[in-house]
Amino acid sequence: MENTEKAERIKRIVAKSVNLFKTYGIRSVSMDDIARELGMSKKTLYEHFDNKAELLSTALEVVLQEFTLWYDDLKEQNLNAIDELLSISKRVNDEYAKFSPSNIFDLKKYYPDVIKEHINNEKQITYTVLVENLRKGITGNIYRNDLDVDLIAGLYVQKIAVLHSGEFWSDANVTFEKIFEIMFENHIRGIVNPEGLEYFEQRKSQLIFKNLQ
Repeated sequence: MENTEKAERIKRIVAKSVNLFKTYGIRSVSMDDIARELGMSKKTLYEHFDNKAELLSTALEVVLQEFTLWYDDLKEQNLNAIDELLSISKRVNDEYAKFSPSNIFDLKKYYPDVIKEHINNEKQITYTVLVENLRKGITGNIYRNDLDVDLIAGLYVQKIAVLHSGEFWSDANVTFEKIFEIMFENHIRGIVNPEGLEYFEQRKSQLIFKNLQ
C-alpha cells in the first residue's frame, strides 16, 4: 500500500512539474514553486527527489516509458508499416511539442548530463522502433527489399536528434512542424516501393503534425 501511494505521489509530482516547466520554463521553476503548486511541503518533495536535476531526469524517463507502452499497444493493432510509422511520427511530434526551444536550451545549458542521457536513451528506443518498422514494411511488400535497414534507421535517428538543438526551427519563418513533415515525407519516399508510394499518396492527407509553440 505504501509503495503504491509513493508511486502515485511521484507520478503527480512529475506531471505537475512538466506542466510548470512547459508553462514557465525550466530555469524559472524552482523546487519551491513545485512544492507550492502541489500543496506539499518542501521536505516531502525532497523525500522523493534530491534536486531539480533528478526530477527532470525522472520526468524525461517517464516520457520514454510512456512511449514504449504506447508503442507496444500500437503493434497490437497490426497496422501496415506506413500507417504505423505515421502514428509513431505523430506521437514523436506531440512529445516535442511539449517543450519550447527555450526549454531545450535550458536543458542543454544547465542540465547537460540530464539531456545527454535522455537523448542517448531516446536514440536507442527510436532506432529499435525504426528497424522493426523497416523490416515490417519489407515483409509487407510496401518498402523496397534492397534497403540497408540498420544504416537507414541510424541515419534517421541522427536527423531526429538534430531537432533537439532547435537550430533549424528557432527562426519564426521555419516551424518545427514543417521541418518534421518534410523530413518524414522524404524518409517515406526514400524507402517505399511503387505499391507503397501509391498507398502513401492516398494517406498523405493524414500527414498533419502539431506546430511547436
